Amino acid sequence: MHAVLTDRPQGGALAYLRNLRIAIKLCAVMVVGGLTGVVIFLISAAALQADGRANDSLVAVDSASRTALMADMMHDSVHADVLQTLLFHGAQSDAAMRHLTEHSRTLKESLAGVTQAHVNNDAKAAATAVTPLVDQYLASAKQISERARQDPQGAPATYTAFEAALRQLPTHLPRVPGRLADRRPQTLKHGV
Repeated sequence: MHAVLTDRPQGGALAYLRNLRIAIKLCAVMVVGGLTGVVIFLISAAALQADGRANDSLVAVDSASRTALMADMMHDSVHADVLQTLLFHGAQSDAAMRHLTEHSRTLKESLAGVTQAHVNNDAKAAATAVTPLVDQYLASAKQISERARQDPQGAPATYTAFEAALRQLPTHLPRVPGRLADRRPQTLKHGV
């Protein structure tokens, strides 16, 4: 009988654990479980912070995209305002001039908003590059609209100068939201 009991190894970690009291074993399991919980919590917190940064970046890109699209809509509104000043006189022309002023201001503010947003440098560069064209376009719109109010018969002759400025914007203005859209997949992928 002694031979059967002595066949077991007397040393080692398993023998040590077998000889411990159940309370100590339970405490050890609780400590290991607690440490595992802390590690899982730290990993989860780091992942949530990374997602938060990605979300903030995505919100900035989307906000700047809306601003850039607003600029594109205002470009069309300015064109409509100019056509109204050419076609109508009196109160309708006055209303078109007020709208022209408002739409011009919104167009400039929208482009400035993109350049000040926390977005990639390509989008800011595209907005900065199109700004002189927008300034030229708005100056031409104001000039032809004022001329239409003063000389309704002679104003249509100056439309070709306005149209030249108008034709440049549809190729350059959409580049701004396009550069912002190029950034979205990188934001989702890298969280930056």
